[in-house]
Amino acid sequence: MWHAEVARPGDRTGAGGPIAVCGGTGGHRGTLNPFALLNKVREVTDKPIVLAGSLSTGRDIVGALAMADLAYMGTRFIPVRESPASEDHRSALFGATAKDVLLTTALDGFPANFLAPSIEAAGLDLDEVKATPPGQIVDPGRARTRYRKIFSAGQGVGMVNEVRTTAELCDELITQYEEARVAVRERLRGPAVMKAAASRGRPEKESDGEAPGGGRPVFGVDKGRFSVREDFDAPLDQDVIRA
Repeated sequence: MWHAEVARPGDRTGAGGPIAVCGGTGGHRGTLNPFALLNKVREVTDKPIVLAGSLSTGRDIVGALAMADLAYMGTRFIPVRESPASEDHRSALFGATAKDVLLTTALDGFPANFLAPSIEAAGLDLDEVKATPPGQIVDPGRARTRYRKIFSAGQGVGMVNEVRTTAELCDELITQYEEARVAVRERLRGPAVMKAAASRGRPEKESDGEAPGGGRPVFGVDKGRFSVREDFDAPLDQDVIRA
């Protein structure tokens, strides 16, 4: 998993592919914009890349797949009925927005996003937490118990608004994905794209249904195996999104 400021070359972990944990991800995370981080990761690996950070809707998945091979979504699934999250954690998410997410190193020394109201509810002074410089920890004696009351969330927390089953949430994401995919395809077939295709000597009709990036395969997990969808026009497999 690459949290970080730079992708490290020469990775020999044997992992199937890196997870690019960008700014906006809940919990421990990096600080880079996804464009900056993914460009560096692409330089050092040809393995499938997973993008994480503020993904909340099926539209976000379409955007993520323009840059990465898989989309990683966390905060949206915390309150689903099958989740082991506590009721306090679920409740803390409802009504929260990106403005409630605080990036700090003050809790354990590593940059992480937490819900500011939960920090206050745990008895810590929010101003002191914000003012704590990197390398220092607020009230280190309570480190073992603080995560029982302080809850993490990504900046996409504003999309969490009700308790539902995993299947219901996935159905919503799939519908949003399909609608966004069609919208993007239509934009790519716009006048500017048609003109560019014609200038390259290709018939305009060939641009219909082409995948962005010249048909780069999109990888998805299908029941524990890597499968490849060659065409961006292919619908999102429910097994893929639910894996």
